[in-house]
Amino acid sequence: MNLTEYKRRALALAIYPQRGNNLTYTALGLDGETGEFCDKLKKEIRDRIEDSEGLLLELGDVLWYTVACADECGQELAPPAEALPGLKIEGCALLMSKLSGRVSEDVLCGIAGGYIVVQLQNMLRVIATAAQVLGSSIEEVAEMNLEKLESRARRGVLSGSGDER
Repeated sequence: MNLTEYKRRALALAIYPQRGNNLTYTALGLDGETGEFCDKLKKEIRDRIEDSEGLLLELGDVLWYTVACADECGQELAPPAEALPGLKIEGCALLMSKLSGRVSEDVLCGIAGGYIVVQLQNMLRVIATAAQVLGSSIEEVAEMNLEKLESRARRGVLSGSGDER
């Protein structure tokens, strides 16, 4: 699945206030989902367990908010460049956290458009790298995310909170 198709299908399911004029909402979502990815990884390290599928599902949520932020800026993201060589999953998590923080800082300072899109484009590259490190691809992450969202839409539980909707 290409990024344009993912964006079209994923954002067709978007439900949030002032859609199209609410970069703050999507930036907060990007921060939150990046934090959930980092927290899940931290627990895996602490408990010495591996849950690649769980991390890939969280990565899908990071992807969704990355695309939604770009959409709020009225910008398109290009397919990510090649994966970052030699980066481990912990490095991916830390980079995603840093990039998410930069997006939020730019929103706070009233900077929108091109500069934020550079951060989001970098985020896509890190997402693609994380997916590869986890034995998957950004295309598979996009598919998994759409399956989850479309299932929730069919069951009428798209809005709300909790992973087990």
